[in-house]
Amino acid sequence: MTLLTERPPTAPTSAEVELTGLAKRYGGTVAVDDLSLTVPAGEFVALLGPSGCGKSTTLRILAGLEQPDRGRVLLSGTDITAVSAHRRDIHTVFQSYALFPHLNVADNVAFPLRQRGVSRADIRGRVADALAMVQLPAAGDQPVTSLSGGQQQRVALARAIVDRPSVLLLDEPLSALDRSLRQAMQVELRLLQQDLGVTTVLVTHDQEEALSLADRIVIMNNGRAEQVGTAEDVYDRPASLFVARFVGEQNEIPTEREAIALIRPEHVRVGLDVSEPAAVNSVDGIVRGVSIAGISSVVLVHCRDLTLQARVPRDGRPLPHVGDQVRCSWDPAHVRTFPEGAS
Repeated sequence: MTLLTERPPTAPTSAEVELTGLAKRYGGTVAVDDLSLTVPAGEFVALLGPSGCGKSTTLRILAGLEQPDRGRVLLSGTDITAVSAHRRDIHTVFQSYALFPHLNVADNVAFPLRQRGVSRADIRGRVADALAMVQLPAAGDQPVTSLSGGQQQRVALARAIVDRPSVLLLDEPLSALDRSLRQAMQVELRLLQQDLGVTTVLVTHDQEEALSLADRIVIMNNGRAEQVGTAEDVYDRPASLFVARFVGEQNEIPTEREAIALIRPEHVRVGLDVSEPAAVNSVDGIVRGVSIAGISSVVLVHCRDLTLQARVPRDGRPLPHVGDQVRCSWDPAHVRTFPEGAS
């Protein structure tokens, strides 16, 4: 994979996006509920949440493909709520790519420029620049149907940036790719966004994608923003029980208070020595499963009335086996507690 290192000849002018009090219903179903969000110019923001949380509807409202029942959409301070999609300086890359199969790569990329009446000479230069930015400099004459999924996604990106929009919207653009290609494209997409400096809003259900790509993440639930923050904020300092349970993996551990206590698997230590009595913040159990997960191993331990999941580094130290008696322990500083009945 070749990483992008050069800035484009002419970078677009980024815009600040402001959503204020957005609301949208479909019959009796609330899709977006009093959502307010500001995305500074040049920032990369990801909307992340379960199916039906309102993230795609929010993106469609921003794109001009849906009208809110209430609220406003502002672009650098200008109210564009009633402006039609084709008149907004906003481009969207969809999961389906939405390429024209009867056109070659260059003509697909050139389409928005032709719609705007850009001269042929200028079109040729801009198309060449856009294809170079997505690492397809020699693909202009190829039919899009002859390209791989990853290459087609690059063409869709080139078409979205060819006329230098103020805002780029990404609607799960990498979800159809296999894991290794998706990870490679994530790196290239982030570098491209940084090189362009374009304000970018991504909708994704892939937590790893959101955590690795975005400057800030909006965790959505029932049409509302549960938390807005960096990857470290939402992962290490969840603002609600929903965020804590939704982002990453958690173990629920017993507590003497009327509270829900959670700890992440990577913070659970698994010891093979159970000769001494168990101390506070530790519990003995029997290993029920061990599986390899890349650079770590996942160990499932049945401890009395609960099963704990631990992520143990594969650093050469001996791992427990199924049936072994082990001791699970944790640092209380890593425990997150929420009141019973919290959401």
